[in-house]
Amino acid sequence: DELFVPYGQGNIFFRHYNAKDLKQQFLSTQLAFDPGTKFAYSGLSTVGLSKVIEKVYGQSFTKVMKEKIFSPLGIEEYQWLPNIGSGEAGADWGLRLTSRDMGKFGLMWLNKGQYNGTQIVGEEWLNELRKSKFYSYEMGYGLHFWQVFNVENGVAAVGIGEQYIVAIPNKNAVIVTTAGNYETRSRPV
Repeated sequence: DELFVPYGQGNIFFRHYNAKDLKQQFLSTQLAFDPGTKFAYSGLSTVGLSKVIEKVYGQSFTKVMKEKIFSPLGIEEYQWLPNIGSGEAGADWGLRLTSRDMGKFGLMWLNKGQYNGTQIVGEEWLNELRKSKFYSYEMGYGLHFWQVFNVENGVAAVGIGEQYIVAIPNKNAVIVTTAGNYETRSRPV
């Protein structure tokens, strides 16, 4: 679980971070458990999703994100760090945003997928991501987002180094934290 296991050479994160062919790394990695039986966080699943997005749209994952998500949110200044092996942007890590731009994601979640009157993601998808069957420690996980256990309909994006975006609908609030805690264990929200 990325919240409690420090990153190191034994962690699968580094295997795909150093892989020269991310698609092949995703396709050749064995599942840790039978689907639907247990939960184990894996950033490699996000890499796999990025490859599906590239196939569907016929362009790079980063271009799709810019066109479909970042531009409608008014996010212009960002950086996506490359994986060492492939040189590709790390779909599961390495996105650098300002706190203000991170907050725009939270506002979009609070507003049922809309930002400044534009529907960016479907409300149905937002409803589904709050229905995790898998809970790890104090948080559930589904559709690449964490559900905040003690907050009704709360949802969070959790990044390496203790980066958090937390949307709390019943309080109409968004909390953003940025940090650089890469060497010690993170704590759940």
